[in-house]
Amino acid sequence: MRLYEIIANFFTSKININFIKIVLDKYPAPAYNKDNKTLSEGVYLMNVYDILQLVGGMILSVGAIPQIEQIIRTKSVKDINLTSIITLILGMVLMQIYAVHYELVMFIITNSVSLLLSIVKLGLKIYYEPKKEAPPTK
Repeated sequence: MRLYEIIANFFTSKININFIKIVLDKYPAPAYNKDNKTLSEGVYLMNVYDILQLVGGMILSVGAIPQIEQIIRTKSVKDINLTSIITLILGMVLMQIYAVHYELVMFIITNSVSLLLSIVKLGLKIYYEPKKEAPPTK
C-alpha cells in the first residue's frame, strides 16, 4: 500500500469521522441567518463553503504525500529547497494561530495535516541532505 493510500484511508476511517463529529460537538459554530444574526448557539450547520474548505484542505494536504513518498523511495532531496519548506511551515503556523483564535474547526483539521506533512518533509530534507565533507587539514 502506498503512503498516500494510507493517508486517504486515515481520512475516511470511521474512527476519524467520529473524531471530527466529537470535535464539532465540542466546538460548535453558531448558525446564522441571512441577516447575520445568530439562529441558535451551539448548532453547527455545514454549508457549501465549509465543504469546499474541507475538500480543498484535504487536497492540499494529500498533495504533499507523493513528494514525501518519492524522497523516501529515492533517498534524494537535492532538488528540494530548504527555504521553501521553512517558509511554507511558517505560513501554516501563522494560519493555524488565526484558525485557533477564531475556532475554525475545519480549517484547523486540514491545516494541521498539511503542517504535519510539511514538517515530515523538512525532517526528510535534513535527514537525507548530503553531508558536506570538511576540507583536508594541512
